[in-house]
Amino acid sequence: MKLIRSDHQVMAPINGVKTRVTKSLISIKADPEWVAARMEEDKIQAFPKSAAAKMLDPGEMEYIEETPEEALTELTHPDQWVTPPQPESSAEAPEIAPAADPEPTPGLVGRPYTAEEVRKGIQDGIAGYEKRLKVAPDKYAVMADADRKIIASIVNASMQLAPDDSGPRYAVFNYLLGEGKGSTKNWTPYEIGTIKHLWLEVNTFGDVLGEDQAQELQNVWAAAQEAQGQQKAF
Repeated sequence: MKLIRSDHQVMAPINGVKTRVTKSLISIKADPEWVAARMEEDKIQAFPKSAAAKMLDPGEMEYIEETPEEALTELTHPDQWVTPPQPESSAEAPEIAPAADPEPTPGLVGRPYTAEEVRKGIQDGIAGYEKRLKVAPDKYAVMADADRKIIASIVNASMQLAPDDSGPRYAVFNYLLGEGKGSTKNWTPYEIGTIKHLWLEVNTFGDVLGEDQAQELQNVWAAAQEAQGQQKAF
């Protein structure tokens, strides 16, 4: 086995945006001759010659001789053949198309979206989430406790916030979901699923937002700050 350090181009979050950077990575490589010998040995152990010989041995087979007349007595005469009923027309058995995933939220053309487009899309997504869940439960299932923490962690990382700095994140979610929705603990399952699966499109801890989602998050944060400033002005 060889332990090798070499430079590779990888994607990493830089200021909330996925950027291609050069990183020095460690890899382990096996000697090809050793791998070939190891695979041959495993093959022999899994399928020894003694077992192969037994499987290929035909053994003793018993043959029963019968006259043509005796064989014909077991056949059904054509006059006794039964034809299965056929449908009169193809209209009796219409083809049923499989259920399709609901169409994306209308009204949103190209990404990245503006803050107002994101807010409208999320509200529409919440309203139609139950339908999506029925059509594709595996894809849109919500694990409330875990998914709340995943969303908070990924948004904090994208906004480059400290773990205890929840203010900007609260402002973003209050803007998107309404006052009092800053904390993910106050979300419904449909709100959790819409944010996680339909907007951010993340799965687990450590996922990095795509370029569009990261830019949209920045757009929403700017709009939330502006909204806060207007509220303070009055």
